[in-house]
Amino acid sequence: MQTDIHNTRVIVANRTGATLYLGHGNGGQLRLSREIDHPEGRLRERDRAADRPGRGTSRKSGARHGLSPEETGVEHDARMFALRLVDELEHERIQGAFDRLAVVAPPKLLGTIKNAMPGILRGMLIATLDKDMRGLPSDLIREELNVRAMV
Repeated sequence: MQTDIHNTRVIVANRTGATLYLGHGNGGQLRLSREIDHPEGRLRERDRAADRPGRGTSRKSGARHGLSPEETGVEHDARMFALRLVDELEHERIQGAFDRLAVVAPPKLLGTIKNAMPGILRGMLIATLDKDMRGLPSDLIREELNVRAMV
């Protein structure tokens, strides 16, 4: 079954950025709208040495250990990027820029994006795809979405 992507915002994201398309017409063509770069997503945890939480000492044994944060720097950056994307999508929704939404992202980022969406925006979702397809041709993305469409 082919997904009718007329006036559908398709966002293809990974932790380094996002590509936004707009679907035009029943032919399923995706037109590139814009790119959103997220350079912080290229940093690895070890490259964030200045942000490490430090070391502590156990009161009972005196042993030294690393202090572990609840969220790593990489996870924090990915979450903040997901929130930024959702804010932009919500702004576009309010402007009437699209009627439906499809999101393609690696599983963890996809979950973060979906969890951050307000109910109205989540209700516009017609398809999700838990793959990193950023940088791939739009025809391949459209075909994958047609296979996974939740219509």
